[in-house]
Amino acid sequence: VLRGRWGFSGLVVSDCGAVEAVASPHRYRSSNVEAAAATLKAGTDLSCENYSYLHEALRRGLVTPGHVEGAARRALSTRARLGMLLPRAQQPYANIPMSAVGSSHHLAKAIEAVERGAVLLKNIGAGEGGAPLLPLNRHLGQRIVVAGPMAHTTEYMLGNYYGTPSGGVMTPFAAIKALVDGRDGSLVTHHPGGRVAGWNAGGVDETISYCSKADVCILCMGTSSIDAHSANDPQGRFSMWSPQIEGEMLDRSSLLLPGVQEDVIKGVARYTNTSIVLLLIHGGPLDVSWAQHSARVGAIVTAHYPGQGAGGIANLLFGEASFAGRLPVTWPFNNYTDQIRMGDMNMADWPGRGYRHIAVPVLYPFGHGLSYSTFQYSHLRAVPAATDASESQTSPVTGDRKVHVHVEVHNAGTRASDEVVLLYVVPHRCGKHPGRPAHTLPRKVLKHFKRVHMKANGRQVMRFTITSADLQLHGIQDASAQCEWSVQVSNLSCALPFGRVVGGSTAFCLSLQLTVSWISRSLWLGVMLPAH
Repeated sequence: VLRGRWGFSGLVVSDCGAVEAVASPHRYRSSNVEAAAATLKAGTDLSCENYSYLHEALRRGLVTPGHVEGAARRALSTRARLGMLLPRAQQPYANIPMSAVGSSHHLAKAIEAVERGAVLLKNIGAGEGGAPLLPLNRHLGQRIVVAGPMAHTTEYMLGNYYGTPSGGVMTPFAAIKALVDGRDGSLVTHHPGGRVAGWNAGGVDETISYCSKADVCILCMGTSSIDAHSANDPQGRFSMWSPQIEGEMLDRSSLLLPGVQEDVIKGVARYTNTSIVLLLIHGGPLDVSWAQHSARVGAIVTAHYPGQGAGGIANLLFGEASFAGRLPVTWPFNNYTDQIRMGDMNMADWPGRGYRHIAVPVLYPFGHGLSYSTFQYSHLRAVPAATDASESQTSPVTGDRKVHVHVEVHNAGTRASDEVVLLYVVPHRCGKHPGRPAHTLPRKVLKHFKRVHMKANGRQVMRFTITSADLQLHGIQDASAQCEWSVQVSNLSCALPFGRVVGGSTAFCLSLQLTVSWISRSLWLGVMLPAH
């Protein structure tokens, strides 16, 4: 498929251990020699680990010299394109100085990545009509406790598959302390707040006591993707205090915070009057529905694994930067692990996998993310390219039909902020196609997104182009013409003038305008009106 139907002539490299895995554990071939021969003939050019088995494969006639030469040609041509065959002084990647590694520029990029990628999941005020908890004011002289297993352990910031960081790793506590401590009388202190996993009841009571004396308690909770053996129990045993919770070859049967972390959150919420920010450091989705529904937890933030960019967390919490990140995955409730079968990879079967097919309630949908500002969307319309005399209705490269989608975005808030505009396409009725039953159609598919920085009260028209190639579905030939399609942007929905929805030059939309700021910006409401 890759080399033939798609015409790919570039380099294919295996994952580490993947060639050997063809023999064991997958048992597709009986030996590493046969596995190497099979993968080479299937199109693999380089093995991440070991392709020396090809010597024996060639001797036994399992591959031909032509197979080997083809792979070598693609590997060498790739090196040539990278400039690796030039004299060393002319090689673009051979003269990068060591001073570039861990440089201040790169560390600033790590912080920027967190500022752009962290997601504000919840932000409410105390009582009805109260101002949202975030951003915190660093000029109020507050007592701030940063607590929890993720507050001040550098290893937990890095996820896994990392080398020794150059330039150091900052934790959320260290970043918040550097930004706030001592400013206008502010005091930032740290408390470990228990382990990632295991039963440490003392951590619950101690954290409640520490937080009760503070104005704000930032609870840093999450999951670990490494074994942190520095955390022994009192008897000196490594007894599941800080184990690996998620990672390669490790599936989770529970989406809840491990150990007593949720008990810590509940305890601080129930037995103190302190404002609570829940900061999550983790990889996969978590069911934090108790915190989401509790009026005592004012804000929830996910920073994923921030790496060397924890300084971005502090900037976001205290308003030096504004949230605009969106969730890249759906966060189901914990019972989702009981509803699906681990071995069933059919995406469309109930309860559905991924945002395109999930058919059960979820805690946070794909694309969810709040802002410190207020954004409004309006005037969504879809215009066939043929209505513009300056361009063709079809792409000159692929021949695909084109439609331009325009939507106006208004920053109705009082502060400048980025906004990420997500554009989905939705198939509705595709007739009778045995290869794709109606119940297997995706609920929506993300096709385009753009990030834009907008001043307070600024307006901007965002423009996207949808082609017939964007509207293809497996099992339906020419789905762009066979199905009815609509486009969704935030709270607006509009018919696309493709296929069975035709009749005019523009698809006009009658949509409910919904202010999107403290609520999820991924919600949408609206009705479709075909063009006339």
